[in-house]
Amino acid sequence: MPSPSKPRSVLAPDRRPSVRERRPDQRTLAHRDPHSPEAIRAARGWDVRLVPIAGAMWCAVASVVALRHWWAIAIVPAVCIAAVGIAAGCAAILPNHRTTIVRAIAAGAYTAAATVVCSAVAAVAAYVRVWRIDRNPLVRGVKAAPNRPGTHRLPTPPTSSTTSRLHLTISGSPQPTRNGGVHVPVDVDGLGDVPLFIPPTQLRGHPAPGHPAGVTSGADPREQILAWQPGTRLTITATVDASDRAGLVPITLTARDPIPGGAGGGVEVSEPTGLLALTAAIRRGLAVAADGLPADGGTIIPGMVVGDTSMQPIASRQEFIATGLSHLTAVSGSNVAVVTGTVVIACAALGLRKRARFVAAALALLGFVLVVGPEPSVLRAAIMGSVGLVAVVTSKWSDILAALSVATIVLCVAAPGVVTGYAFALSVAATAGIVVVSPWWARVILRRYAGWLGRHWDRAPTEAEAMLVRLVCVTVAADLATIPIIVHMSGEVSLVAVPANLAVAWVVPLVTVAGLLAAPICAGVVALGGPTWIAEVALFPAWPGAWWVTTVAGHLADAPRIHTSGGTVWAIAALVGICGGIGCIVWRRYWRWWRWPAAVAVAALAVAIRCGAVSLTSTESPTRVPPSSLDLSGQAVAVVPDDAAALAAGTSASPPEVVVVTACGKPHDRPSYLPTGQPVVYPCADHISITGIDLAR
Repeated sequence: MPSPSKPRSVLAPDRRPSVRERRPDQRTLAHRDPHSPEAIRAARGWDVRLVPIAGAMWCAVASVVALRHWWAIAIVPAVCIAAVGIAAGCAAILPNHRTTIVRAIAAGAYTAAATVVCSAVAAVAAYVRVWRIDRNPLVRGVKAAPNRPGTHRLPTPPTSSTTSRLHLTISGSPQPTRNGGVHVPVDVDGLGDVPLFIPPTQLRGHPAPGHPAGVTSGADPREQILAWQPGTRLTITATVDASDRAGLVPITLTARDPIPGGAGGGVEVSEPTGLLALTAAIRRGLAVAADGLPADGGTIIPGMVVGDTSMQPIASRQEFIATGLSHLTAVSGSNVAVVTGTVVIACAALGLRKRARFVAAALALLGFVLVVGPEPSVLRAAIMGSVGLVAVVTSKWSDILAALSVATIVLCVAAPGVVTGYAFALSVAATAGIVVVSPWWARVILRRYAGWLGRHWDRAPTEAEAMLVRLVCVTVAADLATIPIIVHMSGEVSLVAVPANLAVAWVVPLVTVAGLLAAPICAGVVALGGPTWIAEVALFPAWPGAWWVTTVAGHLADAPRIHTSGGTVWAIAALVGICGGIGCIVWRRYWRWWRWPAAVAVAALAVAIRCGAVSLTSTESPTRVPPSSLDLSGQAVAVVPDDAAALAAGTSASPPEVVVVTACGKPHDRPSYLPTGQPVVYPCADHISITGIDLAR
């Protein structure tokens, strides 16, 4: 009678032998010959030779962009040289350790020299771009506000803010702002990406024939702006002001023309051409198909697929930020990883070799960039996401850190404006946490879990259990690695970021893949003028996953958050606290060394909470779904049939305090305001019971 087969385990796999498995692995080859390349690679461990070079280049570019002076070029190289000098001084002062220190200096001489040279080259390249940008007529005419944090110091004394007629190209998706306006990222010739803000006072448009002043015959002007696609060319009159944030281009633009344009010097809009026209058609098709799906999931599908967040309401966006899910609606390395990972799995199922898998994944990455659009954020995500392709080629986690360093070096030279933003820092920190920390945690947890199962259940962990452990470790590592940057950026830390990301991790690939597969169908249906229900049916498989993501964000948005004043001090404190907590767990056997620093840290945290520097906040966002009932008694209310009449009421001689629109339609999950500031209520569309006034008048 044959013996029963053992359960399949990730620690002791029971697979049928094959020709490929008979070949000795890397560890066996390393044991056979201590001088073989496999033995050298195993002894070396992580390949960190490029890490100091990438870090020095990053710091050099950031210092030049922030300070905008020629002497900033020498800061990072001087620090590197000083570090080598300090090490040499220690060798001279400490004779007992002289031999060890000298050997360390000799071993790192080439890396130190390369770090100094590469950081100097990156700083010079960045300063050349800064010098050219600061001498652009638009930048030279801007008056920088003195004594303001983050204000850019220009090389010549500027005069004042200027108003110019500009030719711009939209470089990203327009996004609504909390004050009722719209933020449009645009590309200015000779400068690069600049934010264009369209205030709500300019969202009136020109009067249409037969309509009162301030009323347009078309759709809502803000909806028209949100429908603009990357590659759209604009001719607009805008005011150029100094930016209060550090960046490669130190200006912002504010529109001074009414939207939409018309005769008399308004906004001139031209549709995208070439490759960007194809990207715009795909985005437009996704938007049309998602608009026909239920709003509690359809509004975020374009964002999760191609990064188009123009349909996502402000309330939903704030919920995603509060729960740490905002990265799902932006093109990031996770989207690239989903696309390339899906292709690799499909190629593996077809039996293709490793090289063929890499070629297919690279082509899928190129196609994803062409579909989404060659925006700066997309290129950054593509470069950072391509780090995962190294695992496909080498099958070694140790080489991914070197690939991450190479990606950082390339972006420092090719796009210095990208590496100075928070998005790039978050991408690098998350990738480094996943690569360095999560495999270590997964091995430790699986080892202890296997021992516990062996003692109590007489079995080993299964493949599904190991995948779950790795998923948890990846999520926790990415969130912990990005906390110091988030604290520096916003001063708030979500306590539910890890549970929220774990709850939605299993549906994100489904939504992304289903949306990308349906995108060409939706674009073709919309372009040919076919029935929209075909596009909606094609996109519907992505809706359940999007609904789940929206539901998780909505239920966890009111959870308490740690609130601080932010900045460098609190970012360092968060980094020290995270490292200290991990150290206490790892080296818990040396608790007698950790107890007093831990007690001091807990006491300092208690003092900070007592003084109000750290607090738990759980304030409900004002941009929630409208209430079920509303009392308008005692207020000046205008009851109008549609949006056009609402705009006319807002610009009348005696404007009301509140405008009630009796027309029905899709519900609004964000508050609506007129350009003049009055709130607009939709009792029929939002199912609100209005009391205190007569709606039949």
